[in-house]
Amino acid sequence: MRFATTPIFAFTKEYDTGNLIEYFVPSAAGDPSFVEWWGRFERLSMSPGSAIDAIRVNCEIDVRDILPSVRVPTLVIRHIGDVAAMVPEAQQYMADRMPDARFVELPGTDHFAWREEDGATEEVQEFLTGERSAIETERVPAAILLTDIVRSTDRAAELGDRQWNELLDRHYNMINHTLDQFRGRLVDTTGDGVIVAFDGPARAILCATAITDSVREIGL
Repeated sequence: MRFATTPIFAFTKEYDTGNLIEYFVPSAAGDPSFVEWWGRFERLSMSPGSAIDAIRVNCEIDVRDILPSVRVPTLVIRHIGDVAAMVPEAQQYMADRMPDARFVELPGTDHFAWREEDGATEEVQEFLTGERSAIETERVPAAILLTDIVRSTDRAAELGDRQWNELLDRHYNMINHTLDQFRGRLVDTTGDGVIVAFDGPARAILCATAITDSVREIGL
């Protein structure tokens, strides 16, 4: 198996710039922050010359003779569209010749399984633990409403504990009534305010406006 000339040329010209992400993790090539991180990863890993030497050495390794001697459970993963795979059949070949190997093909084009959404994480987890984490099947947008009484400390000092607590009770009663109207879910109280969750921003904004209007009636 020989290493193609194009990747070596690419390493010579592009190493430590982040552009090699198109070769190793093409699914992230459109993410500027990931490209920047990749370039930093390359610069901190080794020099361009050392990287080229490492690639050449990797391509000269021949493990075919020792595959039958691997007697431990082994997971071999390949992305079907892996653009960096010099011999696409190599992973299947290795898995077939190791007595206790499992071969898994996943959709995708990445060479390195570093992105959680590629499915490799679940395969590795199941291989190591015997089970996969429960998949979260429902995600919905949420909006959080936080209320706070302006100058509450000064107001409490002016009124005294008894009157202040009575005012707070009226304040919370008004808020709870408004939350029922707009189907808000009370998460917690903050002493002089509330934290409320809604399934979207529209009702949260309408509820916030209604609360503001209602508490004005009691001087808040």
